Amino acid sequence: MRPANPETRSRRRPLHDGITVPEGAPAWITPALIRETLATWQPFYRDSMTVDDAVRILASVGRLFEVLSRG
Repeated sequence: MRPANPETRSRRRPLHDGITVPEGAPAWITPALIRETLATWQPFYRDSMTVDDAVRILASVGRLFEVLSRG
């Protein structure tokens, strides 16, 4: 994934329909959460994001939350 330059941020591609959670993803990741993640982050990327991209973002945020909640 490459960050988009400002001129391409306004070009939105259609979001994925029929999203399924990939096998091995944390149980708390749902199709609705993937869809929301894609809608939130896609404007900042030139290339079309995939479900796997969204799952990676969500898993990273989940790990960050886990570390911060320990303290």
